[in-house]
Amino acid sequence: MKIIFCLFLIVSFVWAGCYVEDSSNNKRNPVEKGTGGGISGAAIFKKYCQTCHGADGKLGLNGAKNLSVSILPLNQKIEIISNGKGVMTPFRAILSAEEIKAVAEYTSELKQ
Repeated sequence: MKIIFCLFLIVSFVWAGCYVEDSSNNKRNPVEKGTGGGISGAAIFKKYCQTCHGADGKLGLNGAKNLSVSILPLNQKIEIISNGKGVMTPFRAILSAEEIKAVAEYTSELKQ
């Protein structure tokens, strides 16, 4: 069981560290735009967070918090997404500040 957990963590860190480079200006491309042209927190959540937190925020894989009952204010959610917590990957090098804020705002929609 420990071996499976360790392999999962390694794969998670490698997967979370991957992003697309734009060769024209060497900057990341946004993950996905929403229907209104803005950044889609739901799409980013699905790509990076759903594996551990689940589509509804309740999965709890590898100690992931149940986001449907979270009472954290937006600024604390942004801090945790940016810097990570426990085995959670810090996303500040993977996502832009706008993308992190969009994900943090989206997690509020998962609240029961």
